[in-house]
Order: sequence, then C-alpha cells, then structure tokens
Amino acid sequence: MKQQFEAVVRAFCEAEKFSQPERLLEGGSVELHGVEFSLMYEEEIAVDAMHLRVVFGNAPLKDETAIYRALLHDNHVGYCGNGPGFCVSPASGLVLYLLKMPLCDASPARLASTMLYFTGKVKEWQSTYFLKPPVRRDRRFPVA
Repeated sequence: MKQQFEAVVRAFCEAEKFSQPERLLEGGSVELHGVEFSLMYEEEIAVDAMHLRVVFGNAPLKDETAIYRALLHDNHVGYCGNGPGFCVSPASGLVLYLLKMPLCDASPARLASTMLYFTGKVKEWQSTYFLKPPVRRDRRFPVA
C-alpha cells in the first residue's frame, strides 16, 4: 500500500507541477494559495489510507473559547466515522484539520480538488473563525 501512496503523490506532483515529490513523501509540506498542506502515510495508523493535513493557523487569544467551541461543533457536524477532523498540534499550537482518505479513492484530481476546497475553508476560518455574527437589533423597533 505504501507504493500506492507514493504513486499517488508522484502523480499529484506531476499534475500540479510540484517539482519535489520526495519532500512530500517525507512528510514535508506544500503551499497552495497561501495554505500549508502535508500528505502523510503511516501503516501503523491506517494501512489502506493516507491523511491530508491542513494548517488552519492560530486561534486568537481574545475569542479562543468561542473559536474552539465552534471547531468542536464543526467536528460533530462533519463527523463521518473516521474521527474528528479538527485538532490542535501539541508541538506548534496551530489548529489543524486531518482528513483520512482511502488510498483506493486517492487520485491527483481528488487531492487537488480537496486541497482547493480546504483552501477556501482556511480563508473563511481566518476571517470568521466559524463564529456566527452577532444578531443586530434595529433600535427603532425595541423588542417587547
């Protein structure tokens, strides 16, 4: 299965014109539209799947509790049996998303479209932190 992971990563790098597949195969990251991604494969964790690691960034200290609550909510809503996606790196403190992708479903096109999707989610998170905007009440019409 490791050979299948390596073949998918090499084909992805060729399709996307990334010149250093070895860097990705060794756990290094690649940046796409300002978002950092890594591709991981560990037989001990999942022999038939790879993981896409997406770096969302730091949660600002000001609203940290509300932000982490929103991430936990998103983990619950997006749960599909493979574990929660959002986590905090114990090494860096950065908010990450880990996506388990079965190797039988992995292809360069699927990786590219998934990364593009997460690029949008990271940009959204970095501007809203998935927090709902406060309800604005019209002062002309007081609530009774």
